[in-house]
Amino acid sequence: MGDWAELLIDPRPIRAIFGETAPSLDQVELLEIVLDVNSGPDAILRFDLAEFPSLPPKKWRDDGCNTVQVRLRAVSVQALEIRGLLISPILDLKILRDGELLRVQAATGGISIDIASEFLDVGSDSVSAYVNDRRGDGRAPRLGDTFPCARITTLTA
Repeated sequence: MGDWAELLIDPRPIRAIFGETAPSLDQVELLEIVLDVNSGPDAILRFDLAEFPSLPPKKWRDDGCNTVQVRLRAVSVQALEIRGLLISPILDLKILRDGELLRVQAATGGISIDIASEFLDVGSDSVSAYVNDRRGDGRAPRLGDTFPCARITTLTA
């Protein structure tokens, strides 16, 4: 697939955590899809990476974080197709260039996603980490849950 971070508006938020090699988008756990029709229109995918950085930020190490969560925003969506629904599916995301557009695609037994947009963005506030202990109820954290590990809000180039 190549280095998907190079297709982002700004790869620095990913590079700040993972260095020069972007993490794999295989086996991500999809937690949320948000459609923002008031601006863009945009689509936001929130997911947990299967990979944790080998040299995480000190705060993440100190807090015992073991899972990185990313919010990927497809900006100015031109086409979107979602078929099926599953609770927290595990997917292999693919990000690729398709002419002038960027595509985010994923499929598994019960869901398929295909988004074509003009830009892809992972902002500096869109990469966070937490302790993934499933909190005893088997579910991944949801919007509004508190994260015991620091959210990355400032980055240096």
